[in-house]
Amino acid sequence: MGPVRNVDDLMAVGHGYQRAMILFAALKLGVFRGLAAGGCDASALARRVGAAPGKLSILLDALAPGGRVAIQEFLLAEGKTSPPGPVFFSVHMAAVTEGGRAYTAREIAAMMKTAGFRKISADRPDSRGVGILRAFR
Repeated sequence: MGPVRNVDDLMAVGHGYQRAMILFAALKLGVFRGLAAGGCDASALARRVGAAPGKLSILLDALAPGGRVAIQEFLLAEGKTSPPGPVFFSVHMAAVTEGGRAYTAREIAAMMKTAGFRKISADRPDSRGVGILRAFR
C-alpha cells in the first residue's frame, strides 16, 4: 500500500491492523492448531481458548475499541460443588492440567475485569452448567 493520503486510506490501514491483531491472537491462543486437526466449530474453538487471565489479555488486545467478546464455559455454582457437569470438568482439569479447574461466573468476570474488559455480564447457565459471559473492550 502506498502513502496514506485520505480518510479512506487511513481506514484501510486501520482495518488491516485490526485483522492482523485478530490473527496474532488466534495464533497465540492455538486456534489454528484446532482447525488443522480436522476443523471444528465455534463451540470447540471456544473450549480451546477457555478462561485464563493470560488468554483474556490476548483477546482484549485483539479487540477494537468497543469490540465485544463472549466466553462460553462450564460454570460452577458459587459453592463450587454443583452442578455435576462443571464439577466433573473441574476434577478433570485438575487431573490433566497444571492448575486448571472450572470457575464460577463471578471468578471469570473478575478475571475479565482484571484483564481490562468492561460492561461484563453473564447469562444464567443452562441445565448442564454451561454459561456465557459477555464483555466489551
